[in-house]
Amino acid sequence: MQPYPTAPGGITSPTHPSYRSFIESMPEGVAVNRLLWDTEGLPLDYEILSVNSAFEEQTGLNAAQIEGQLATQIHPEAEPPHLETYARVVATGKAESMETYDPALQRHFAINIFSLGQDRFVTAFADITARKFQEEESKRLNRLYSVLRYVNQTVVRTGLRDELFAQVCRIATRVGGFLMASVGITGPATKRVMWIGSSGDTHGYFDKIEISVDKSPLGRGPTGTALREGRTYVCNDFAADSRTQPWRQAAAESAIGGCIALPIMNNGKVCAALTVCAREAGVFQAKEVALLEEVADDVSFALDHMEQEAALQETTRRFRTLLDEVRLVALGLDAAGAVTYANPFFFEITGYTPDEVLGRPWIEHFIPERNRSEISGVFAELFGKEQHIHHENSILTKNGEKRLIAWNNTVLRDRFGKPEGTMSLGEDITERKQMEENLFRAQRMESIGLLAGGVAHDLNNILSPIMMSASMLHGEVPENVRAELIDNIEE
Repeated sequence: MQPYPTAPGGITSPTHPSYRSFIESMPEGVAVNRLLWDTEGLPLDYEILSVNSAFEEQTGLNAAQIEGQLATQIHPEAEPPHLETYARVVATGKAESMETYDPALQRHFAINIFSLGQDRFVTAFADITARKFQEEESKRLNRLYSVLRYVNQTVVRTGLRDELFAQVCRIATRVGGFLMASVGITGPATKRVMWIGSSGDTHGYFDKIEISVDKSPLGRGPTGTALREGRTYVCNDFAADSRTQPWRQAAAESAIGGCIALPIMNNGKVCAALTVCAREAGVFQAKEVALLEEVADDVSFALDHMEQEAALQETTRRFRTLLDEVRLVALGLDAAGAVTYANPFFFEITGYTPDEVLGRPWIEHFIPERNRSEISGVFAELFGKEQHIHHENSILTKNGEKRLIAWNNTVLRDRFGKPEGTMSLGEDITERKQMEENLFRAQRMESIGLLAGGVAHDLNNILSPIMMSASMLHGEVPENVRAELIDNIEE
C-alpha cells in the first residue's frame, strides 16, 4: 500500500492551512485523529481533530459538532470503533485498509488508515455500499440459480405433492440462504391458510400467524393476496408495508426483513403459495423475483405432471386389471420382439410361469419352428406398415402342444411416433377350429352318402323294366309279345 500522501511541501500538520486545503480537495471522507492511551500504555480512545467536507457528506455528521470530540462521546453506546486497528497503525507506522459496515448509517465503507506520527493517524474512507449491494446481489442470484437447478432435479424425482413442497422449502433455505420458507394452501372449511413443509422457521412464525384468503386485513398480506389473486406479492420492507400490520410483531421476533409470496398453479388454478422470507429488507429485486417465479412455475408444472401421471397410472391399473381377468391371451412385446407382458390366461393355457416367459424372445421360444419365418415377417410388416392387424398362428405350450390363437395386434409408439413395441389380444380358437374341421368332415361324409343313395336309386329305375321283361319271358307268352319284351331288354 502506498503511504498516505502529504500536502505540498511535505506539510503533515492537520492544523496547517495548506494541509486543510489539501484534504478538502480529496473525494474520500477524511478524518485526522489522535490516539489516547491509558496509564498502562494501552489504547483507550481517540480524538477527532479535523474532518473534510466529504466526511460530512458521507456520514451526515457536522464538523463543528465532532471536531475535538472523543470517539466515546460520539459513540457512547459502544467501544470506540476499530480502536485496536488504529492503535496498531500508530504503533507500527504501517498503513492498513479494511471494509466495514456502519449499522447506524446503514452504509458500507472501505477505510485506509495511515500514521502521521506523534500518536496521530488519518482515516480516508469511500462509500462502497453500491458495490457491496452488487456483490451481494450477485451472490444471491448465484444461489437462486442453484435453487432453480435443485428444484428442477427434485421435480423429476418427487411424485408426491407434500413431499415436493417440503423439498422446495428446504432448498430455498439451505441452498438459497433465505431465512425461512413455507407453502400455504387454503383450508377447505375455514378458508384459512394451512402451511406445508416449512423450513428455517426456528421461532414458529408460521404457526403463530393467522392468514385468510378473503379481502379482510388478514387476507390482504403477501400470502393471502397470492392465493386469492394469483399474482406475486413482493414485500421488500416488512416493517413498513401497510398490509403486513397484523403480523409485524411475529415477524420482528423472527427477524424478518422482507418476504415474497408466489402463486403455485395446478391445471390453471391457484392451489398454493410459496412464501419466502429474508433477513434483510430490499432483497427481492427484479432479477430475484424473476428467478423465484421460475421456481414457482416449475413447481406448478410438476403438480400438473403429477396429476396427469396419477390419471395415467389409474388408467393403466384398470387396463391391467381388465387384461388380468379377461379370458383372452394378452401379450406385450418390445421392439426387439422380447416379451414384456403376458396375462394370467396366457400362463393358464400354456403352462409356463412368468419367469419362463418375460424377457424371452417370443418367436424363437414360443412359435413352432416351421412358422417362425412367417411370423417374423408379420412382426416386421406390423411395425413398418401396420399390416397384419388381425392374424392367426399357432403357439407352443410348455409340454410341446400347439394352441391356435386369433390375434388383434396394436403397435405401441413413443411420443415421437417411433414404434416401441406391440400389444396383442388373442382368442384361443384351437377347440373351435377342431370342431369346425370335425363338422366339415361329417358334412362331407353325409354328402358322399347322399350321392351314393341317389346313384343306387337311379340304377334301380333302369333295371326294373329289364328284370320284369326277363321274368315274363320265362312264362308262356305269344311270339309277338316275346319279341317286344326282348326289344325292351335290348333298349
